[in-house]
Order: sequence, then C-alpha cells, then structure tokens
Amino acid sequence: VCMVPCEDDDEAVERVRLLESAFMQVREILAAARLEERVLDYSDLEHYALKILEHDEARAHYSLRWKAFLVDEFQDTNPVQGELLNRLIGDAKLTVVGDEKQSIYGFRNADVEVFREFRERIVAGGGKVVEMAQSFRTHTPLVEQFNAIFERVLGPLHAPLNADRI
Repeated sequence: VCMVPCEDDDEAVERVRLLESAFMQVREILAAARLEERVLDYSDLEHYALKILEHDEARAHYSLRWKAFLVDEFQDTNPVQGELLNRLIGDAKLTVVGDEKQSIYGFRNADVEVFREFRERIVAGGGKVVEMAQSFRTHTPLVEQFNAIFERVLGPLHAPLNADRI
C-alpha cells in the first residue's frame, strides 16, 4: 500500500480512464441504435419530458390539466423525477406518500434526499406530515415482536406500529 503517490496509482488512474472511455463509447453506440430503431428507454423518457417542460407553454398546458398530484412510494424517487414533479406542480396540490426507511432503489438512482426535500417543502408551505402507525394486516403479538426487533435495529428512526387485529 502506497501512502504517497506511486506507480500503482498511475496504473489505477489509467485503468479508470480506459473504463470511462469504453463506457462512453458503448453509451453512444446504444443511443445511436435507439435512435435508428426509433425506441426510447426509461431514461430517455425522463430526459425528453424534462426538455419539454423547459417550455412555458408545456408547463401551462399541464397546469390547466392537473390540479393535484398524489405520488406513492416517493422515497424511491430519483432526482430527475423530482425535477419533473417540480416543473409540473405549479399551483397544484401535492401529496406524497413514502417512508425513508423503505428506500430500496438506490441502484436505480433513487435518492431518499429527494423525498426529504419535498417533505420539508411541503411542511414549510403549511402542509403536514401524517404518521401511519396502525397496521390493519397484522395481529398484536406479531406487531409487538416487530417493534421489539426494529427498535433495536433502527434506534431513533424506529416508529412503532399498533395492531388493529388482536
């Protein structure tokens, strides 16, 4: 292990440079193939939706069409989707449903920080956070076990559940 710059560092930098170059070439080839075949992937849809919503006319059109937005599983929103929503909501009402402890799609660029930022904005704008602590699916003994386990695992993030079924 080198504590100062050494030959191994130079080799690692070169390998990263080559990998980055190969990645960019493959990305360009795939983009050209999608264009030739006239198909879009999910990232393309997000990208072009953002491009459309750069225009005042497009935002005005959708502000007339939609007066409220309800987004479920918001903890799995990525920054591009957050920006799409920013451009769409205008004066519309916004409700988001999510639980940051259940954010599991980081591998798809989901960023729980998007959820936190929207929650803070909603509260700052006079909205409120509603904690959902009642389980209608699970019996009391099981919920008590879950609470005991997750209180130890999650610490201050733990929000205990109450069971509706005895």
